[in-house]
Amino acid sequence: MKQFILVTISSVCLNFALDISASNANKDNKVLGGHEYVDLALPSGTLWAKFNIGAQNEKDPGSFYAWGETKPKDHTKYTQAFYKYNKAETYLNQIKVKKTRYKITKYSNSSSWGVVDNKKELESTDDAAIINWGDFWCMPTEDQLRELICECQWEQIGTNGKTLYKVVGKNDNYIYIPVGGFLRPDNNFGDSPNMSQSQANGSKLNDKNDKANYWSKNLKLMAAGMAITMTVEHRGGSINYSDRSFGANIRPVVSKKGLVEITKLNPVSISKGWLEVNDGMFNANDLFPFESRSYYPMYYLENQDKISQEISKIMTLRYPQIKATNEMTMMLLERDNPKTQHLFLLGYCKYVGLGTKVNKDDSYNLFREAAVKGDHRCAVMMFALGLASEKNAEDVKLLSKAASSGYLPAKVAYTFIKASNNPNRYMDSNYYKYFSKESLGVLLSYNYPEAYYLYGKILSDNTYIEKAAEMGHLYAINDMVQYFDSKQMYEKAYQYIQKGEKMGFQFDNTLQTRVRINRLSLSNDPKDIAKAMKEAYDMGAYQFVVSIGSNAAKRKIASPDIIALHTQASSKSGNIDANQRKILFGFMKKSAEGGSIYGMEGLAEFYEKGYGLDAPDMNNAFNWYRQAAQKGSEKAKKYLKNRNLKW
Repeated sequence: MKQFILVTISSVCLNFALDISASNANKDNKVLGGHEYVDLALPSGTLWAKFNIGAQNEKDPGSFYAWGETKPKDHTKYTQAFYKYNKAETYLNQIKVKKTRYKITKYSNSSSWGVVDNKKELESTDDAAIINWGDFWCMPTEDQLRELICECQWEQIGTNGKTLYKVVGKNDNYIYIPVGGFLRPDNNFGDSPNMSQSQANGSKLNDKNDKANYWSKNLKLMAAGMAITMTVEHRGGSINYSDRSFGANIRPVVSKKGLVEITKLNPVSISKGWLEVNDGMFNANDLFPFESRSYYPMYYLENQDKISQEISKIMTLRYPQIKATNEMTMMLLERDNPKTQHLFLLGYCKYVGLGTKVNKDDSYNLFREAAVKGDHRCAVMMFALGLASEKNAEDVKLLSKAASSGYLPAKVAYTFIKASNNPNRYMDSNYYKYFSKESLGVLLSYNYPEAYYLYGKILSDNTYIEKAAEMGHLYAINDMVQYFDSKQMYEKAYQYIQKGEKMGFQFDNTLQTRVRINRLSLSNDPKDIAKAMKEAYDMGAYQFVVSIGSNAAKRKIASPDIIALHTQASSKSGNIDANQRKILFGFMKKSAEGGSIYGMEGLAEFYEKGYGLDAPDMNNAFNWYRQAAQKGSEKAKKYLKNRNLKW
């Protein structure tokens, strides 16, 4: 089966967590650069502004901005024609009438939208929060907006006829999110910058008391004319997207520079509660790069760049403090602490250069100090990093002591050191150090997932890796997902993905998505196949949608939904001549008449654009949009509502 590659660029603004006590209500609000911020006890440590930009109070919607513009403008000018990063050009449409369309001049990853610069996040010069409030602040990322939605309680309230949401964090602190509508063209026949707006009569305020949009700093992937928003309506917020030229509100968050400034004023400490949660987390069942790579240093030495990146990713997710500056990181980790956790973390930082310069001698000394104090993890980590040596009797004694304590990773590591002294060992690869089965056999006596995983990796035997996966070894689970994916055994791969997700493992998004979609596409249920096609279609993987539909046709599985999605993707996946357009129009019409909402939406669009016809037919377009809306299509409802049409 032809597979597609989904490129997902995640732009996550990781802020280090602050141990700032928060008591009842918002009496602990602070001021930064003349503006108040609120700590909602969010997992990322993000601090939110109390007001919108331009607001007079916390219940005022404030000013409206187009995405990437840093000044508000007349409410009639939130159209393509007045957008800062648009350039007008004229063209002849299908009936030879001169029209105007707009091409994007900045922030685009497709030539069909305009100048390609592959910028996907607003630069500081285009961040309205930075320009208006200073560099202690910035616009939120999509992930920060999503966190605000998911991690807080949203309560709809009303004051003086205005809609307002009270957003409450787990520490009972809260912010208000006002709803004051959004600005868009008054008479717009398409959200895309490629659509003519010559008929647009300026812009106006829409849904004043029912809806609001809040900009993120992130572009919408696969559609450079759009940017990610938080849409607020119907008892809460949701992640959405909007045309960049529209006017929306902005609620800033504290920037990295602002967090450092706050920390200078509010000393940060690793609290007792934090230690209780995190100390000892690297146990026999925990996933960490060194835990699963500990016992064959050759692998680490050959792949240290890749593994260091993996360490960096996991460390900054687990310990957001480490994302701070050198000075801040050292302040956090060098605190006087009766436990060894700070030595353990600081050893990592020194080794991979997280928040400080790389210094492997210091790293070794820190691990060794912790190991001497009884931290068996560090006894293993010294060998994992190649900092310790089999020839150093004291290092081996520390590992032996850890193994004697019953700490299984140390038992496995010590077994390998003993096995490496066996004359039967031999090299069979540039990446792995192999040993004879006899010398490795003792591993299996531990009945420990790490032992099975390592045994299987070194002997290239998936039987043992799968056993480790069944026992819950997360790297083994990931390996089995990749293995079954390569064999196109998507159902089996999906079962392991589900197992890993329940344990909190974060799979590669491309792999995860490919397995899920391919699994559905191989189903005998037309609904499953249509679901897979729709997911791929929404990602812009049109060729993959076409291949799924073609495969379903060969298996004689069809439905109006499958036909509609296959047809829609075919119309977007390559150069189609006039005759082919007519054929696709026929398929779409058949699907719509068969009752498919996708078919009705698609046929309406075909009529609107004149696709497969001699000219656009707006009467039929509106008719099919109405039928789609009556069947529950949100896309059709939105289309008609924006044009003040009923269904």
